[in-house]
Amino acid sequence: MYVVYYLKISFFVKNEQVIFLFLKIVYNTSMILPIDNTFQNNKPAKNPMFQCGQLVRHVRYGYRGVIVDFDSQCMADEKWYQSNHTQPDRNQPWYHVLVHQSQQVTYPAESSLAIDNSHEPITHPLIDYFFSSFIDGHYVRNERAWPK
Repeated sequence: MYVVYYLKISFFVKNEQVIFLFLKIVYNTSMILPIDNTFQNNKPAKNPMFQCGQLVRHVRYGYRGVIVDFDSQCMADEKWYQSNHTQPDRNQPWYHVLVHQSQQVTYPAESSLAIDNSHEPITHPLIDYFFSSFIDGHYVRNERAWPK
């Protein structure tokens, strides 16, 4: 299927003349690919419930941690996803979490997390690498990018 768009662009120049540019855009809809993974199964990915630096607790396993980054939907490959015991919906935010009193970084789905209201700091070797401070129960994220 082909879609045709007509676009009229107006330009105003210094001597108050108006120049019109007419564009005809034609493209084959079967050749259109998404720019990113924002949409899957025609459903928009939802906004994240948790923010970087926020303390969380895993609802099933009970560990505490801090959000260091997130993806708008699960970016893990199919083999990893199938090995996940719970297999939550892939089309929701997934978070990179530094786990308290360990060297682990986990990748849980939003539905697997709850807010940790303890306001207690997290002990993890990467805290100082990704966060600049801990204020009022929340870590302040620095400019270091999470590895993709």
